[in-house]
Amino acid sequence: GTPYYFRVMAAVRNGNIERGLLFFHQALEEDELTRGPVTSGPAWSFVTLDYDNRYQAALQIVQSRANWLEQRLNAYKASGRGSLSLADFRGRVLNKAGLSEATFSFTHAVFRSEILLSLPVEFRSSSFASQIELDTLFSFSRIAEVWLKTQQPPANRHERQLGGQLIRFFKSQGWGLSEKDLSAIGSADFELTLTALLDGQQGPLLQAYLSAEGDLILIYILRNAAGHAPTSSNVVHTRYSDLLERMLFGLFVIGERLFP
Repeated sequence: GTPYYFRVMAAVRNGNIERGLLFFHQALEEDELTRGPVTSGPAWSFVTLDYDNRYQAALQIVQSRANWLEQRLNAYKASGRGSLSLADFRGRVLNKAGLSEATFSFTHAVFRSEILLSLPVEFRSSSFASQIELDTLFSFSRIAEVWLKTQQPPANRHERQLGGQLIRFFKSQGWGLSEKDLSAIGSADFELTLTALLDGQQGPLLQAYLSAEGDLILIYILRNAAGHAPTSSNVVHTRYSDLLERMLFGLFVIGERLFP
């Protein structure tokens, strides 16, 4: 897989993350043909944002994205939601056996998010830009669903869906939101609900929108909105950074509480 590795570096440095990760995926598949399942080495260190491995040519790229993610983890810890460190997140979630495809998707979404946030606001002011932003958030919501199903194997048909998985998780945490409540939130006005969740407004269905419970509800409504049809949203455009942070908080909550 070595030739693919250096093609990855060239692609990523030129801003083509899709091309780069496709090469990395191929590099790992080539390595697995000769060495079996790969859980170490430069290619895997790149995908899992492991900057502790100093023997990788792409160390500077990995360090930059790991720092970006660690800033979000620090904000997560400062919010009082948990104490997950980047090392724990990598070891318990990103390195978990059987989840390499989800790990690739997560890293891809991290790169895309960083690129979007680095663009001047005026370049993200169109309705199409909000669709791209929503698509990136959708990627994180699909990853959340995979992680939940991995750690909570569906016990019935309802738990094959994200809503059923969230209700099961809420119950395991002693949170009071019911299936009926979640359904009502999902069918409410999309823009108003996003704003309420972000601003911590009180409502008839939730006691505290700014809690970890609210982070997961946000994942649920964004998953539904982006999964059914191309959607542009003024709230997504104007508050993409806030939405992204809350989405990541939700993923961190799942990682910390479901992955031992």
